[in-house]
Amino acid sequence: LLRYIDPTPMKILLSLLVLVMLGVITFQRQLASLMRPSAVLVTGALAGLSQGLTAIGGPIFATAILARNEPADQTRANLVALAAALITLSVASFWFIGLIHAASIALAIVTAPALIFGVWLGSVLFGKYGQINLRLIVIILAGTMAIASLWQALS
Repeated sequence: LLRYIDPTPMKILLSLLVLVMLGVITFQRQLASLMRPSAVLVTGALAGLSQGLTAIGGPIFATAILARNEPADQTRANLVALAAALITLSVASFWFIGLIHAASIALAIVTAPALIFGVWLGSVLFGKYGQINLRLIVIILAGTMAIASLWQALS
């Protein structure tokens, strides 16, 4: 079913949701009490739905992880673990429903060196600045991604 639904309205809605969530955690640092198991399940479902419809699920769970207000190392580890799970599940489900083709595999191979470099550079920068500014960095990146997604959906 999701294969046939226009993702544009969902992209707009999810981009706005991420921007609202980022605004809330930017101005209210203590939202950890809201991250009960039920909220985590809802956030996971929204991130999965967003990933399935638009291939952009990361900002939703990144925002939720930031709301937990944990130490930078723990936040980063949670982001990496959830990103790995999201990507693994996405590749498996997209493969199963026939959305992965030779062209997408070729694109992944071509872009892999840049991605590897970016991961390495990000790790180096986290070692220097992440302990101090991880929350701000994630808010800026997730906000930029939400705005770019919104802009693209409205164009």
